[in-house]
Amino acid sequence: MKFHVTVLIFLFSNLAYASESAICPINENVAEDMRISEADFTKDRAESATKLLVGIVDGTVTSYNSFTVYNAQKLVTGYILKKNALDTSLADKDFKVQEFCSFMEKSAWWYD
Repeated sequence: MKFHVTVLIFLFSNLAYASESAICPINENVAEDMRISEADFTKDRAESATKLLVGIVDGTVTSYNSFTVYNAQKLVTGYILKKNALDTSLADKDFKVQEFCSFMEKSAWWYD
């Protein structure tokens, strides 16, 4: 019986961790309100950020600040790196996961 309880506790603790960060550990050195989570790197958000950047470049978007550009770039970069890390068909998957986790550690925070 103790064994079953121990196994259940272990499984639930890992599920809680996985829900917070499925691929990489959370960078606790970045304040929570400034931290970009893995869940923020979605295709929809990357597409919206790309449209915003294109609008800035072609002049149709004229009201923005430098933080807007940097944050949009991070959403696009993070999405691409995350997509590659999750792609199980890549031969260099371990490298792609390492690359995404390095990005999460060094760059996954919002400019404010």
